[in-house]
Amino acid sequence: MAVKVCPECKIESKALHMHMKTHEGNSVSPSMKGKVPSATNFVTLNDFEAFKTESNAKADQILSILLAKGKEESLPDEPDDDPIIHSETTVSEIPKEHEEIFSKYFDRKDGFDAEIDILESTFSIIVPPKFSNASPAHAKFYQVDKRLIKMDNNNPLGTVEEYCMRVAKNLRYDRAIKTK
Repeated sequence: MAVKVCPECKIESKALHMHMKTHEGNSVSPSMKGKVPSATNFVTLNDFEAFKTESNAKADQILSILLAKGKEESLPDEPDDDPIIHSETTVSEIPKEHEEIFSKYFDRKDGFDAEIDILESTFSIIVPPKFSNASPAHAKFYQVDKRLIKMDNNNPLGTVEEYCMRVAKNLRYDRAIKTK
C-alpha cells in the first residue's frame, strides 16, 4: 500500500481517507502545517504528586469544617415531647366491615386471626399451624404463618375480600366444614 501525503497538514499516511476525516469541519492553522498534532498532553510525576497533595489538603480542610459545624449543630440528647408512632401500635382491631368479610371465609374458633396496620395499609391473616401449608423450614424460622397483603387505598374492602378468598382456596379451607 502506498504512503500518501495529506494536502492540508503534510502528514504521511497509509490510510489517507481515514486521516482526511479528522479535518472535516476543522481547519488546520498555517502554523500547524507540516507538524504532527499532539493527541495527548502528559503530566510529570512531580506535577501529579503536587496536585494530589493539594487536592487531599483541600478535601481534609472541607471535612474538618463540616465536622466542626456538625458538632456545633448536634441534636440534644433529650428526647422530644412528641410521641413516636411505632408500627406495633398501629396494628389494631379490624373494623366491622373487614371483620364481616374475614368471618365469611374463616372461623376464629379454628384459630384464624386477622390484623390491620393502619399506617402501612396492610391486612394480615394469621393461619394456625393445624391448617398451615407452609414449608417446615418456613414454620421453623418464622414461628407463625402470617399472610400479609398491601390493601388498595381505592378499594380496601375489595382487596380484603379477594385476599381472604385466595388464602382460603390456597389452604383448601372451607368454613362450613366443622374441624373440631
